[in-house]
Formats: sequence, structure tokens, C-alpha cells
Amino acid sequence: LLYYGSDINAKNQSGNTPLHVCAIHNQENCARILLFRGCNKHERNLANQTAYDTAVITGNQLIADLIRSHSDSE
Repeated sequence: LLYYGSDINAKNQSGNTPLHVCAIHNQENCARILLFRGCNKHERNLANQTAYDTAVITGNQLIADLIRSHSDSE
């Protein structure tokens, strides 16, 4: 979908971005692609949580570490 121009920071009814959804469902490869392509990792959902917060809450520590350690310059 990114190839066809989808909004990388689009939000669903809960305010979750694709990165939030990756964090919830423990989708490491998808999260890597989104981060590499420049998604906003600081975006908050309606519960005022970033994707990092969501990953921690759902127990997906690998995704949380990936989001935390990713630098925007990468």
C-alpha cells in the first residue's frame, strides 16, 4: 500500500496509526518498514499512547525496543 501512496500515518477510529497496529499485533517486519519509510513514531492515539507505549502495554518488548531505538535520521 505504501508503494501506491497510502498515508503512512493514517489513523483508524481509535486514533491508531499503522505503527500502533504493528505494535499491538507484534509485527516486527512491518514496523521496521514503516519506521524506515518515515512514519511518525511520536503520534498518539485517542488513549494518548504512542506506538511505543502500546507495544509495552501489550507485552511486545521487541517492537517497543525497535521503536525506541529507531532514529529519524535512519
